[in-house]
Amino acid sequence: MNITIHLGYANAKVYQCPQCPAPTCFYSFSSAQPDATPCPECGSPMQLLRHFSFVDCPGHEVLMATMLNGAAIMDAALLLIAANEPFPQPQTREHLVGAEVCGIADLIVIQNKVDLVKMERAAAQAEVIRGYLNTYTTYKDSAIIPMAAQRGLNVPFLLHYLVHFVPVPRRPITGVASYLHVLRSFDVSRPGGQPEDIKGGVVGGSIAQGYLQPGDEVELLPGLLCVARRDGTLPTAAEVAGGAAPTYLFAPPPGELRYTPLRTKVVSLRSEANELSLAVCGGLVAVRTQLDPSLSRQDRLRGQVMRLVRRQGAAPRLTDPGSALNAPLTVYQEVDIQYFLLKEMVGSKQVEARPAHADGNTRAQLVVSANPVRALRQGEQLVLCVGTLSVAATVLRTARQVGRAVLHLGSPLCARVATRCVIGRYVDRQVRLIGVGSLV
Repeated sequence: MNITIHLGYANAKVYQCPQCPAPTCFYSFSSAQPDATPCPECGSPMQLLRHFSFVDCPGHEVLMATMLNGAAIMDAALLLIAANEPFPQPQTREHLVGAEVCGIADLIVIQNKVDLVKMERAAAQAEVIRGYLNTYTTYKDSAIIPMAAQRGLNVPFLLHYLVHFVPVPRRPITGVASYLHVLRSFDVSRPGGQPEDIKGGVVGGSIAQGYLQPGDEVELLPGLLCVARRDGTLPTAAEVAGGAAPTYLFAPPPGELRYTPLRTKVVSLRSEANELSLAVCGGLVAVRTQLDPSLSRQDRLRGQVMRLVRRQGAAPRLTDPGSALNAPLTVYQEVDIQYFLLKEMVGSKQVEARPAHADGNTRAQLVVSANPVRALRQGEQLVLCVGTLSVAATVLRTARQVGRAVLHLGSPLCARVATRCVIGRYVDRQVRLIGVGSLV
């Protein structure tokens, strides 16, 4: 089975030619494209309108948790539908619900591969898509754009919608605590190189608020984890830092845990091939640090939170008091959540679209079978998605009447009070979305 199992990412610039007619006046290029770029059609200078960062989430049903981690840093969603396949697929329904519970307000549906089907079939599927969105989701006014991406058909229409109908998010930059959700982490050193050529570990993600610049002192939370010894004592921070105690970045063995933040410095900032002197919130950025690259290889730091400790040459200042945006980041091993369960489990049932008439070219109807979500039970194993981290969780106790539950986490997480969390349940060894909540 050949599927993508990791989150992909890319940046793009969108330009508009003031001389060409809309919407064919819109063009997209990589982030390395110069700001002053002539129009490919008429040669007139184009205007740079927007920068976009794209996170490519795997659509396969067994990777739902990966999609939810990516959704944690998204402002809008593009739902890709194949015109030559039945709609909706089970994973399509689950991803739509996932986008809703993650708080993604804006959605654009791309009906791709319209060049492989007759116009009547594409129009009938578009009608089914519209009916499904209006009936089962909150995305009632979402655009449905027919495209043939391989041929470049209708790409300018998509760019037009991205520019004019996806609002620019407003995020605080100054006067707030700066932190970044780690989505990926890498070791960029070449194998077999000399010791002096080794580069520090790189983390990639999106700055949630504030900004970062080279020279900043930062720390990763929870950082390194260690387990209590057989006599019940915990290793000291000095023992952890000196390597005298075994440490873990994720999935530690059972037992009482101590966490030690990983403190380091920002060496450089990049957005794809572009070196940055300053990175603000929004968009995807790669942060090269002074960390041992063995800590960052193969996404080992995914789900951690990088927060600013000290600006270069300034006194340590983790937060500025008096603002909800500066609520402290806390490391949890047990969480108390206020939750809401979905009425039915999506993705694990048969859903199909059937034409109401024999010719298949008129109004269509959806046939949906129910699979209700049962209540949380004490001792049940769940999956909790908070930010860019998915972690196993065990229900310690629950109060169904008020929608509260206390969960023990298989690995500590770093978050703020009132942070949104998504709840998944194992069904047939696959994670299925069952609810949403927030940390209390």
